[in-house]
Amino acid sequence: MEQLRRPLDHMAQKFFWAANTVLNESQGNNSNVIVSPFAGTVLATMWYLAANGKAERQLDQLLGYQALFEGRAEPKNIQMAFREALKTFCRTSSNDSEEARNGHLDASATPFQLILRNHLFIQPNSGVKAQFIETVRKYLSVDSEEVDFFQRSCGRKEMTKWLTEQAGALDLTKIPPVAMDGLFEGNRMTTMSLAYYRGSWEIPFDPALTSRQPFHLEDGTTKDVEMMTLTEKFPFYEDEAGGLLYIEIPYYRNGGSLVLTMPVKKGISVQMQHMDQKTFTNLHMRKRMKLTKLTLPKINAQCSFELERLFHLVGIREVIHDQSDLSHMTEDPLFRLSEGLVTCAIQIDESGSFINGQQPSPPDEKPPPPPPVEPTKAWTAVFTKIAAVSALSAAAKPSANKSDPAVPAGCAVFNANRPFFIGVRHNKTSALLFAGSYVSP
Repeated sequence: MEQLRRPLDHMAQKFFWAANTVLNESQGNNSNVIVSPFAGTVLATMWYLAANGKAERQLDQLLGYQALFEGRAEPKNIQMAFREALKTFCRTSSNDSEEARNGHLDASATPFQLILRNHLFIQPNSGVKAQFIETVRKYLSVDSEEVDFFQRSCGRKEMTKWLTEQAGALDLTKIPPVAMDGLFEGNRMTTMSLAYYRGSWEIPFDPALTSRQPFHLEDGTTKDVEMMTLTEKFPFYEDEAGGLLYIEIPYYRNGGSLVLTMPVKKGISVQMQHMDQKTFTNLHMRKRMKLTKLTLPKINAQCSFELERLFHLVGIREVIHDQSDLSHMTEDPLFRLSEGLVTCAIQIDESGSFINGQQPSPPDEKPPPPPPVEPTKAWTAVFTKIAAVSALSAAAKPSANKSDPAVPAGCAVFNANRPFFIGVRHNKTSALLFAGSYVSP
């Protein structure tokens, strides 16, 4: 697991830029972007294990496994590292389950957890080695099934069925069908990938404080959206010179954090040209705990990417050719693996991410009244904190922020009412599991 930190950081930036380019090409600059660098790196590693010759060398140069494993990038070392990573990211802790049963944890809270589903659809009798199928299942958590692509539907029926079973709270109407070349007569393997995450907030937002407020788009227009509010101590930093605000919002027991970076001087499309891994690292290193009034829109965004275009922009080109050397996977000299779909999603509400399956109300529509909330020990503690902050506000000297006199003196303000960058980090390992930008409700 330790050896994967550098390639995951490296791939995070590449996948974000590639995803942003893909969506700008198809939908324009007003597109929300959400992509999972970890999910993409899992698929790239699967191809790395399949490839030989030039394709393998190109993937190794991109992923850097030889250097990270001190020149001994044996497949077994890489496989074990990913097996440990998947165990860390995708499974809730057995200790958490035990503590919840013993009453030491809030049993109603959902621990932070990556949900990753990868599935291969393989042409029967295509010569794919059974050992390869077992290796990617065991170490990369990639399942598979055989599909006759020579049918009229070209396997789309089976893919739709799989997506329906896996999608859960996602809106399937937003997931496009896989683009398949019905004229291709060789053997093929199509990949479907679905990534999202769930988890309760460490400190939930109070639904009673959620209200309709304007979200300012880059074109100067606004949309009224549901905005949540919470005043609490958060890791926060203001880069006055760079015109950036940075905040980290922790999930339950600090298992992960939603990381937001918001440009306040330039539009996000302009600011994006100056953002790189070093910028985000500097913001993270300079953060300090600070009482902050946070206002955040409810978010429900998902993106789907054609496999070939996304990975081509990342820099993976050789292996997606039909005549690449894939002799570690199959002896077939003509084999296509470039077709597939990668779907990533993020949902945020007062409880956390993908907790109750509820979706935020569409922009400019009046939301239904919230259901009555039964008092619990957890909520009592939250309301006690809110009351304490309100008392602090009432007793404080007049705020320097004249536009919001309710903000306590010395309290920072992070009002995410304009486009911002999104990151989702696994805190124990510092791995960035999702990256993106939110520009339009």
